Amino acid sequence: TVEAYAKSLSEENYIEKSASFFTKKAGELWREMCLLISDRQPDYIQITTTTTKEEATTASVNFIGIYKNKSGEEVPTEIQFLLEKEEGRWGIVGMTEGKRTFRFDSEKARKEVERMKEMAQDRERKRVKEKREEPKRITLYNMEILVHYIQAFWMDCDTYPKALKDLQERPDYVKKESWKGPYIDKEFKDGWNRNFLYEVPGPGDHEYHLYSLGADNKPGGTDLNFDFSSIHSPEDQ
Repeated sequence: TVEAYAKSLSEENYIEKSASFFTKKAGELWREMCLLISDRQPDYIQITTTTTKEEATTASVNFIGIYKNKSGEEVPTEIQFLLEKEEGRWGIVGMTEGKRTFRFDSEKARKEVERMKEMAQDRERKRVKEKREEPKRITLYNMEILVHYIQAFWMDCDTYPKALKDLQERPDYVKKESWKGPYIDKEFKDGWNRNFLYEVPGPGDHEYHLYSLGADNKPGGTDLNFDFSSIHSPEDQ
């Protein structure tokens, strides 16, 4: 019956398990879509069917629940699978999600799968890019924190720290009554787990220079080998 079929889909890993219930016409496309929407699996599912009559040849199954997206947020989801009876057994022939409805044996469904593939590829390219640039993001973020506390040191002590360790322990050249530290409680490193370089005074008219030599740990370079520096604006790095 449709009810028994629907219950089988409500088991754990329902998307993967339901692949064995497709009709012949929809099979290969359904397999592909299973891979593309596997992150939609809800934590719980409520099932309703249009009919449970033995003589019925068409029906639908609604999956209503919560799934967690890649950010860990809980998002309501509802997918309706369209079912038909073929050769004495039920099979999935299409689906409705939001305003989109299509049969898996249609040109519309094939285009939808291609669209989903492109979206998946875009997400993967974005993930690879973000992973590659994560050291740069960490470097600029930690540099911003250090610049903030270097400035706080200067406002309290009327001088810039001669070394970054002076942000953690009061140096001899600073009076006790001026010291408001420790300003940091740990060493902040760049995205390649190396200590930042710090010079007082800095080049030209700059009071100090806080920088990282980038991925190659050598002066100069471009992209991730760029010398990330407090004297450059974030937009230029």
